[in-house]
Amino acid sequence: MYKQKHLLKWNDVELKLSEDAIIMQTTLDILAHDTKNLFTNIFALLVDLPSTGVANSLTKHINELYNLVAEALGYISFEKRIFSLVEMINSISLEKERIPLSEHPRIKFNYTSRKLFFVETGRVFKNVLCNVIENALKYSDSKTNVIIQLQRLQDDIEIKIMDNGMGIPDEEKDKVFQRSYRAQTAKHIEGSGMGLWIVQNIINKEGGDIKLLDNPEGGTIVAITIPAFQISNLKQGFHMLEEWYGLSIDEVKKKAMILREIINMEYAKAGVDIDSLVFANLLDQLRGENVQQQNGRVWVKLNTLKLKNPSAKSILLVDDSLYVHYKMAPLLIKQGWRIAGYALDGRKAVKLYKEVRPDLVIIDITMPIMSGIEAARKIIELNSKAKFIFSTALGDDKVLLDELKENFLAENYLVITKPFKHEELIRTVEEIDN
Repeated sequence: MYKQKHLLKWNDVELKLSEDAIIMQTTLDILAHDTKNLFTNIFALLVDLPSTGVANSLTKHINELYNLVAEALGYISFEKRIFSLVEMINSISLEKERIPLSEHPRIKFNYTSRKLFFVETGRVFKNVLCNVIENALKYSDSKTNVIIQLQRLQDDIEIKIMDNGMGIPDEEKDKVFQRSYRAQTAKHIEGSGMGLWIVQNIINKEGGDIKLLDNPEGGTIVAITIPAFQISNLKQGFHMLEEWYGLSIDEVKKKAMILREIINMEYAKAGVDIDSLVFANLLDQLRGENVQQQNGRVWVKLNTLKLKNPSAKSILLVDDSLYVHYKMAPLLIKQGWRIAGYALDGRKAVKLYKEVRPDLVIIDITMPIMSGIEAARKIIELNSKAKFIFSTALGDDKVLLDELKENFLAENYLVITKPFKHEELIRTVEEIDN
């Protein structure tokens, strides 16, 4: 009777928890939906504001707020997606300059094979990695490297971020994960003490673990362990891929069979779940093929646009987003310009400038491989009279504007702030051309 009585009470508790979970999830869905609509309306209103320093600053801060809300909702509801951990890490932009991790002079990223490192996680996990990596850069000498190392441990993945900084005393290694706590050795450096507390909460929610270790070479090793992606039913997974990518089940199985042969040769004795590796790598391959197909259609259109206005003045478009090119090119053609070419990074922009010698370059400032400012400097070496429109979300940033003044003559450039209206782009082009 005692056991039955308490079992009934426990069932009531479970039912209440289940109801609470449903209410919370419903509330989050409503919040996510309504917040998205609200921000969409705000962004639409901002586009119509006159371009001023205040308007540009407001746009920047609202974008930051939108990203924070999206990340918070993602953390609470924790929608998960299968990610390549290698791709996630490589896509991180670091520090205020937003330097791509792959181009950061102090970062060394080591891993054996991309095939081994897939996780099923919320997008907020990327912020965990960004926080820890930026801490490693921040609390170590600017002349030293930070090493990121991935290792597959059967059902888990270990991520180690290693620096040669000031280190953390043993008695403080657990305390730094407490809310607002700051290590004694780091109090002279600006910080809130919240970062590692947030990081630990997110990692724990992932079913992972984080530890601080001493680097034998001096400094700290942050060791993060997170479950590798696991699939429970490969057959069901194949049917999901069939539906998502419009393939026949035979096509999916054929691609999977080829991948399985490759993976078996390399990892059959590694003690990892081969089915999960096959599915994750097949999903990754199909995603890549889908993006290539979409980009291929865009490139066909963009190359067709290059044939318009053959005898007109020419513009070289430089931006790491293919769709920015797709947005700008038709507008400029309507105004009578010829598109001389498209570059997705600064290095390609310099090479292409040598070949096509355009009358004007519209160039994004923040890009991988080589920034817009660095590329423009190299172009000026080729042609001191080259003209630029620098495209950036930080159009009113004093540090940026001062840097442009130091490097370029006033008559050689203008700045346009993203996101910009069509008429603003045309007006800026006409101004620099006069």
